[in-house]
Amino acid sequence: MISTLTLRALVDRIEAKIGSVSIADVAGYGEEWSNDRNPARVRLAFAVLMARQALESGDERQIATEAARCQSLEREAEQIATRNRRRAGGKRAGAARRAKTADRLKPYIDEYNDLIASGKAHLWARKQVLDRMGRNSEPVPSLPTINRWFPKPKN
Repeated sequence: MISTLTLRALVDRIEAKIGSVSIADVAGYGEEWSNDRNPARVRLAFAVLMARQALESGDERQIATEAARCQSLEREAEQIATRNRRRAGGKRAGAARRAKTADRLKPYIDEYNDLIASGKAHLWARKQVLDRMGRNSEPVPSLPTINRWFPKPKN
């Protein structure tokens, strides 16, 4: 009886988070699926459907098992959601840093492109721009970064 009440409370709590659930929400659970499916929501939907099935059966042993599984899936879904939020925050911060760096380096990139357009060799133009960056106390980047900012022109 206690596990039935516990399981009903878990189902109510999860349904409040994700709304109505159908079998289509968990079709293919445990298999590969497209990236447009939210794995945290799929786990929660699976937990609700299995819990409903156990409650309908009335078997106390199955209800107790599903209560434990439901708690586990809920915890796993929270971990996935937290990881996705952190990853999205890192992507936003990285995009902001790249934009700030691009704004700071725009004059140097424009100078490099002007030198290339005037017929100068790309290595000579790159050296001139890097020397100017050093004179302006601009940090000189690593070689892979230099190659990305001041690429060899395609002829």
